[in-house]
Order: sequence, then structure tokens, then C-alpha cells
Amino acid sequence: MQRPPFSLFLERKYLEWQIKIGERKSQAEFAKLIGVSRASLTMWMNGIHLPEHESVEKLATFLGPEIYDALDLPRPNPYLQKINQVFERLSPEHQQKLSEDAARYETEALKNGSTKISKRRKTTPH
Repeated sequence: MQRPPFSLFLERKYLEWQIKIGERKSQAEFAKLIGVSRASLTMWMNGIHLPEHESVEKLATFLGPEIYDALDLPRPNPYLQKINQVFERLSPEHQQKLSEDAARYETEALKNGSTKISKRRKTTPH
């Protein structure tokens, strides 16, 4: 039986890490390094389960955005991520202004016919 792409991706990252540090390490040590339980790592590497959304975001920080490809998930939009980071630090008045500006930009884009509607797959990891 063929293993899922994510399982192969994770195994490759584990092996690359060992090569990078120049010594063999256990999966438990790799799990600790990336901030997950050994049991979760084992299930993911064996193709039994896939990580939850929160874990995917956390893993992407360490393993890179290719994790989204391995899970057949859309990669997060970097512009939207930046807006979300900034938004949380703004006062309520500035949050409202930013929201109004976004609505105005959308209206202008629709008038100009330049809005691109993206189709996102609804894939839910287990």
C-alpha cells in the first residue's frame, strides 16, 4: 500500500534534519523539536492520521510551507497573514477603518472588473 504524500514529506524532513545535524536521532527527539507528541508524529508518519489545522500552521513554521502541498491544502495568503498580524495590534477605531477601506477596495475592483474569485478546496485534515 502506498503511503500518503504527507507521510512521505514528513519522513523526508526527518531524514533531512538528521543529515543537517550529522547524527542519527530518534523520532521522539524530532517530535520534541517540532513541538508535537511522539504518538502524533508516529501516526502521521505511518499515514494513520493527518494533523489538525492548528498543528499544520505550527508545523509550517518549522517544516516550511510545502507542508500545505503535501496535505493538498491551499497555502495561506502571505498578504492576508500580514494584515491579520497587524489587525490584532490596532485600536478598534483603526480596525473599523481598515475594514471600511477593504470594502471600498473591493467595490472599486468590482467596478473595474479586476476581482479574481479564487476557488479553494475544502479539505479538512483529521
